[in-house]
Amino acid sequence: MTPTHPHPAHQPTLARVLVGVLLPFALAHFVSYLYRNVNTVVYPDLVRDVGLSANTLGLLTGVYLMAFAAAQLPVGMALDRFGPRKVQLPMLAVATLGGVLFAQAHTFEGLLLARALIGLGVAASLMAAIKASSLWLPPERLPISTAVLLAVGGLGAMASTAPMQLAVDHVGWRGSFVGIAACAATVCALIAWVVPEHPSRQHVSVAAMTRSVGQLYASPLFWRMALCTLFSNGAYMAIQGL
Repeated sequence: MTPTHPHPAHQPTLARVLVGVLLPFALAHFVSYLYRNVNTVVYPDLVRDVGLSANTLGLLTGVYLMAFAAAQLPVGMALDRFGPRKVQLPMLAVATLGGVLFAQAHTFEGLLLARALIGLGVAASLMAAIKASSLWLPPERLPISTAVLLAVGGLGAMASTAPMQLAVDHVGWRGSFVGIAACAATVCALIAWVVPEHPSRQHVSVAAMTRSVGQLYASPLFWRMALCTLFSNGAYMAIQGL
């Protein structure tokens, strides 16, 4: 992703960027983590109400990540072509729909479809935030902005433990999923109303982006980093999520 910054005369203040751009996108990453880890809390209820076995519960958890991973390449290309705001809005709407459908499902198939929609809907959450940061912030600010984004996501992981258990105890797992869907809808509305369109216009052809992806996959450095991330992050997420 090539950052393109607005003309200095139109450059917003750092505080405006943090509150009006970074925070709304960071909240989308927070919701993504809520959705990702909530099965850890609600699995006893799913076993009792829907009759899930260990295998089906694992598949239900994994389909989120499968949909999430499958969307990364098209999401990345869309972010470069259309910008983070235009990509994140419809995807958060899909995540909201998935949460509502999950809350209403009474069969394993219904839960599986809803969980896949959730994974697809939040697939842009982190990268849209990083793309927005690269557009609105100078390069020297990107490390701290990425750290803030990851920290907010970590708060979402924390909120999906004891706080989520408290919510499940009071309103049940279905009500809790409706609550998460409401959070996703609220963040979607916040991005629509608060986050401005970036003044630059990038015209990147699909052919050029496809060539760039091909060059990436041909790089030995990419595969060394990818394999390291696959095993380290995969183990971490499996332990945390299951």
